Amino acid sequence: MTADASSVPPDARPVADIHELLALAELVGVRHYEVAGRRSLEAEGRPESIEAAEQDVVLSVRRHEDELEIRFRMVVVTPDADLVADVSVVYALPSHFDVSRPLTEEFVERVAVMAAFPFLRESIFTTATRLGATASVLGLLRAGQFKVGPAPDGEEPVEEANTDP
Repeated sequence: MTADASSVPPDARPVADIHELLALAELVGVRHYEVAGRRSLEAEGRPESIEAAEQDVVLSVRRHEDELEIRFRMVVVTPDADLVADVSVVYALPSHFDVSRPLTEEFVERVAVMAAFPFLRESIFTTATRLGATASVLGLLRAGQFKVGPAPDGEEPVEEANTDP
């Protein structure tokens, strides 16, 4: 997860807990940054079946003035296509409140991913269908299934989720 909190004023009051954050934040938009797909005729190095499709999600968080944007970029590799959906959910959040990193991670895991996931799922499925490729239906995302955790290199946190098609 990458974060940009540079627009939070130095005198901002810390948000106490997830309940206060839920009371303060209001979903105001969904942004699509990229929806793309490419058919592939090469079988080498690709999953052998749709059940073995590979997926990766990159998460980023941006705070700008009265806005908290949480962005999910999903890449799915199927036997016959490469699919990308880059979607963010945007929340209004008064700038005089400061949200700690652990609280932001909890908000991502419990709230933001649930708002974004239907848009990611639809984009991946629709793109595959338009390409005439094997459509990857992303499984149901259950509460608590998506976790923000340490990256393999130990630097920035990344997501961990099992949403196998």
